[in-house]
Amino acid sequence: MSEVSLARDQLRATLPLYDAMSATFSMLRSDYSIDWRHNLIVALTTLRATGHVLHKIDVQRFPELRAVVEGKYKRWKQGSGDDELFKYFINDSRNQLLKTYQFNTSDDLAFEQEEIDSGDIDVVTEGHFKGSDVVGLLQHSATWWMKELDEIATHIDAQPTTNNLVAHQ
Repeated sequence: MSEVSLARDQLRATLPLYDAMSATFSMLRSDYSIDWRHNLIVALTTLRATGHVLHKIDVQRFPELRAVVEGKYKRWKQGSGDDELFKYFINDSRNQLLKTYQFNTSDDLAFEQEEIDSGDIDVVTEGHFKGSDVVGLLQHSATWWMKELDEIATHIDAQPTTNNLVAHQ
């Protein structure tokens, strides 16, 4: 395990991220069903929770991260380049889900299932990522978060201010 991933694992924000990754993996193994929808809910909400935990918990545990996290959050909200995942998928999809309970599945018009040579995939049918594979976007979002958390973790100077190191189960 690299030094960067060890530092990243000190961040509590890795816990919701790992839950999002687990839910996404479960979606790969299931057909579109209530379980698929539940995993979509978990994946979208925990991807966004990663940022909230980083901003609300990790900057208290590691005060030296505050300026870095606030600067990155401003950049993420602008949605340029790879940060479009945060603005237009992680943030907007989570908000749509929690505020309107339209979580973009085929039955409420924003995701639909398409037949591809290798099987059916669920695609976004409206918005910034129209035509994109939903599970692929979730996977790409998790990878984006890992990169962001790795960059942030390089700024950790010492042990956290509390004894709440992340325990992986």
